[in-house]
Amino acid sequence: MIDYFTANSWSFHVERVGRTYYLDGFTNDGWRIEYLVQQSGHYSLTVYSDLFWTNDADALSEAVGGRAGGRHPAYSRPGEYPDPPTWDSPIISPPKI
Repeated sequence: MIDYFTANSWSFHVERVGRTYYLDGFTNDGWRIEYLVQQSGHYSLTVYSDLFWTNDADALSEAVGGRAGGRHPAYSRPGEYPDPPTWDSPIISPPKI
C-alpha cells in the first residue's frame, strides 16, 4: 500500500501501535483512505469522499439535515424509499444548534 501511494504521489502517514499498522492517506482527487493491518491477518480498508466527511460539523449538519423534509411514509414495501433531497434542494429546516 505504501508503494502504491508513493507511486501515485499521494500524501500519507503510517503509524505503528503495538503490532498494528495504520496508514492514513489522501489521494490527489479528494479521497481519504485509511488502511489497517493487524498481525492476526485482519485487514481493514475505509475510503471517504470529500462530500461525506468534514471538520465543520455545523456546516455538514445544515447541508444534510436542513434539506431533509422530514416526510416519511407511514408504511412502505421492502426496497421502496422516499427520494432523498438533492444538493440543489433549498435549506428548508435549518438545524437548531
